[in-house]
Amino acid sequence: MKKPSVIVLALAAVAACCGCSSSLSHEFRILESRVDENPDSVLAAIDSTTAVRKLDRSSSARLALVRSMAIDKSFGTVTADDIRPAADYFRMPWQRKEKMLTLFYQGCACYNDEDYPQATVYYTKAQNMAESLGDDMFAGLALLSKSSAFSKDYNYEAELESALLGHEFIRHTGNQRKINSSKLTVGDAYCNSEMYDRAEEFYLSGLSWFKEKRDSFYIPQFLLSYAKFQMIKPDKDPACAIKLYTEALNEYEAGLTPDDYGVLAYAYAKKGDVQTADAIINGIKSSDGPYPEHMSYWEYCIARQKSDSGRALELLEQSVNYQDSILSQRLKESSLKSLNAFHEQEAVRTRQSNLTITLVSISLILSLICVIVLLRMLKNRKIQKLETEKEAILSVTENERDEFSRLKKKLFYSGTSEFSILRKLCDDYVMLQDDRSREQFAKERIVPLLNSVRNERGENNELEKLINLEMDGLMAKIRADMKNFTNDDFRLVCYVIAGFDASLIARLMDKSKGDVYSRKHRLIQRILSSNTENKELYTAVFSK
Repeated sequence: MKKPSVIVLALAAVAACCGCSSSLSHEFRILESRVDENPDSVLAAIDSTTAVRKLDRSSSARLALVRSMAIDKSFGTVTADDIRPAADYFRMPWQRKEKMLTLFYQGCACYNDEDYPQATVYYTKAQNMAESLGDDMFAGLALLSKSSAFSKDYNYEAELESALLGHEFIRHTGNQRKINSSKLTVGDAYCNSEMYDRAEEFYLSGLSWFKEKRDSFYIPQFLLSYAKFQMIKPDKDPACAIKLYTEALNEYEAGLTPDDYGVLAYAYAKKGDVQTADAIINGIKSSDGPYPEHMSYWEYCIARQKSDSGRALELLEQSVNYQDSILSQRLKESSLKSLNAFHEQEAVRTRQSNLTITLVSISLILSLICVIVLLRMLKNRKIQKLETEKEAILSVTENERDEFSRLKKKLFYSGTSEFSILRKLCDDYVMLQDDRSREQFAKERIVPLLNSVRNERGENNELEKLINLEMDGLMAKIRADMKNFTNDDFRLVCYVIAGFDASLIARLMDKSKGDVYSRKHRLIQRILSSNTENKELYTAVFSK
């Protein structure tokens, strides 16, 4: 007899549980753990469960969240109704993980509803919360999704920036499948920004990896994007585009969109087979459903290829009118406008929160002063003893200071293993604030160390000197080649060359981890793309 699957057992258990919230939570966790590998079965189990019994708010919310995950991963369309029970319930501070996931799928629902401005807001909220939770995977996924929304708004600069930052977050997870799948979004973004060499690099890298793994899901997606790329780039390759489309259709049974068929028809026309091109276009027109307006552009390309100038002009007019209407609508409902409004609201909330915190702090300080005065009156002798101990702790000899200076150099100039010691010491400082003696020790020993490195600026700082000494004047070369860099830019480059990770750099520069990733990528790209005789050297240094 065949054993029932875990999902079937979970379904049976959920259906049998009557009012037992702990059992329900356990079964929901089982279903959630199976979403990635078997989303269709999870979706079927959840839909059957909700049909069997009525659930309380907590169970309905969790089930709605898992169901939205299953719909998304099985390539269905998440709607606002699907995720609403979760959005209405997950609001408490201890539900931050569930809230972050809910925000992400609210973004998916808005995207599917073509409300791209609101989608970017939800994705941004999910990204921020994921970063605060240390969840690089969902921070990256939110950024990649936001990149796609920017693409729909024709904001290709923001699209590329979000795609690269999302890819960087996911790269740090070490999940090779997700890392390589994100290359599709990056490739599309580079293509839209007309950086065709970089786009091709990412397309081929991702496609090669998935073909090696024989991943039948992602291979057709890369094939379709790469095929369209062949007909968008300046040096068009219709033969390659037809080959890629044929491979996607015949070997992977890929579902082509009308846009894909339009590109394929144009490829045949470009190759000289206008009969096949016309047959493909007529096939789209005769299929069920309305004929997409944007297809007029591909028809225009085909008419131009056939030298039918009259028809080409007519179709070009239609395409321009359609693009104008889309652009006008996008400008009215710009994703950047929505994001700016969101950031303004957040700034107001922050100011209000800071005011509240200030008032509470003042109250606590006044109360603390009263307590201190009372303690001094009642326990003067004990307080005097503490003051004496304090003076002893504060008295640091010159030898100790010299030794500490030597330790500073060792920590910062000996490699990444010592840097981890510094990070641990900094973390310990935060944890030790309730211990008077240890807190004073941390203030005297750790904080000066951190501040000294933070405050070392300009080309004469110790770290830059060391890099120049050990790496044949590398920083001097970069300063000579990159004259438009600011001092902070050179400072960040020094940290990257020294091997500092994003967490430590963020501490040293008072930046968020996301800001460090973004600035690091932009600076390295500017260095690698510079016209300088040192380009091979820079490539060797920053491509490690």
